[in-house]
Amino acid sequence: MSSIDIGSPAINRASYTFPGGTSVLVDNPANETGIISTIQVYAFADAGGLKTGTFYGSSGSYTCRSFAVLGTVAAGAVRTFTGLSISVTVGDLLGCYHSSGNLEMAKVGSAGAYNAAGDLFTGTHSYVFYSGDTISIYGSGATPPTGQPGSSAAKVVVTGLI
Repeated sequence: MSSIDIGSPAINRASYTFPGGTSVLVDNPANETGIISTIQVYAFADAGGLKTGTFYGSSGSYTCRSFAVLGTVAAGAVRTFTGLSISVTVGDLLGCYHSSGNLEMAKVGSAGAYNAAGDLFTGTHSYVFYSGDTISIYGSGATPPTGQPGSSAAKVVVTGLI
């Protein structure tokens, strides 16, 4: 088994997102194919209706491969969600949506992010590129052992100060 990582470090940043849009991060595409089992998020203000998933495509047109609904993320520290089962293919990008609150983000110094209004976790959609942007959401997991199927049903465990 190999380790998989995708997305940007879940850290306190200089700015924050607005709710109601889907973002696809260019920073740190998936380095392997397998299952994302852990997501880390840093919220600026309690973020509700949070979804995260893997996206594939190019030139501002992306499709969600797989996702998990994380629900509400409490603000003020890194929150870790484990026991997830999000399929990922090498080169995929990490994306997220939240219906309320704010996630930590930077507007300079990163590879950029694609953004579009709405919850766009089904179908293929067009996005606008914002150079330098990134959001504090990071995923990790593993490739399945040789000859083993992907992981089974997920449970969610949240850690951090609540």
